[in-house]
Parts: sequence; C-alpha cells; structure tokens
Amino acid sequence: MDNPLHKISEMKLSWLINKLKKLQKKILIPRISIPIEERSRFKTKSERRKVIINLKKILSSLSIKSKICIETDISVKKLDILLKTKGLNKLGILIDIGNIRANNFNISKYFDLFPNKIYGVHIKYRPKNNGKSKILKKNFKELKYLKSNLAKLKNLNDITFQTFRSNNKYLRDMKKNLINYYDTKKI
Repeated sequence: MDNPLHKISEMKLSWLINKLKKLQKKILIPRISIPIEERSRFKTKSERRKVIINLKKILSSLSIKSKICIETDISVKKLDILLKTKGLNKLGILIDIGNIRANNFNISKYFDLFPNKIYGVHIKYRPKNNGKSKILKKNFKELKYLKSNLAKLKNLNDITFQTFRSNNKYLRDMKKNLINYYDTKKI
C-alpha cells in the first residue's frame, strides 16, 4: 500500500520481482495480488502510465507460475479500460465485496464483465458510503449475490474472509464484524 506501482523505483521493482521469482522456485504461489486502491491508487494519467508499465513487467516475469491480479477500488468502467490495455491480457482482479458495497458499485457488473478475470474474492461486511451509513446486516445483498453466482467464476483461486476496520477503533470494529459475521451466516 505504501509503495504503490506508480511511485516504486525500477530498482525496488526489480528487487521485488527477483525475490518473488526465488519464492516461486521454492513454493507454489497460486496468486499474487497487487493493491491499486486507497493510498496506492493512481490519480493522474502519468501515474496510470507508470502503473501499466510496471504491471507489464510483473506479468512478463511472474505470470507463468502464478496468477497476477490487482485489488482495486477504481470504478468498473475504468477497470474495464485498464484490463483491455495491450499487454495486460493475463492480469486478473481480486474483488472485495465490502469495498464494492462501500463504494456503491454493483457486484453484478464485475460478474458480467470479468467472470474469467476474477482470481480472488475478499468477503468483508462493510457499510455503504464508506462507513457513513448504519450497518444493516440483513441487507448484505453482495454476499447473497456472490453465493448465488460463485459458479460463474471459472478462474477463482481463493476466497478470504476479512474484517473492516476504521482508522482508529480496531477492537470495536473487529467485535462488530464478528457479530455481523455470525448474524449473516443465515444468508
């Protein structure tokens, strides 16, 4: 997060790629996920160009043994354009249904546009509008949609359960998420 692709130096990126190649020789790494969200999101055209250049380097070096994907909070429209960029055809995505909900994105659009590009899923309950709305766990429609449409994801590698946290009340947030998890098990 704190070393985004649009700011990382060539030397650091080469170091990272070499370390990952060594790990790939020793152990199976099914998926490598790169954050392009929050503090690591690109904001300008020049940052976007740098991200694309660095993603191409990573893909050409590591995608033979591991699926490479990005976790991002850019809009579905911008994500579609990014994934159609020449040289990024092997790039996949990791969707976080809590972030989809928080940003008021429609989860079905990801399934419609990218069913073969979704390599990972993070399941996390999060209120809409980035935490500014009241939590209504009975309306966790994104989880219901995921459960009903999971079979569409032919290249899904893994599912991870997470908890949402605010910037300063981690323990309170964790307790709230555990309660929400047990209440949503009925979905």
